[in-house]
Amino acid sequence: MPRASWDFVGGMKIIFPPANEQNQIATYLESKCLKADDLIAQKQNLIKTLDAYKKSLIFECISGKQKVI
Repeated sequence: MPRASWDFVGGMKIIFPPANEQNQIATYLESKCLKADDLIAQKQNLIKTLDAYKKSLIFECISGKQKVI
């Protein structure tokens, strides 16, 4: 597809939803993003906990405190 000229792009009409609908959309997206950020933080904490447990278990196996079956 050939590139659109500035004259063509500048003459395009863009339709925006009303301001109250824009606010509703923004509020909805913000709440979803906050939930996603919370889940990401929970998973990162779980990864840190499991990594610490893995290192501890490896140390115990190497030092002979834990027997490997």
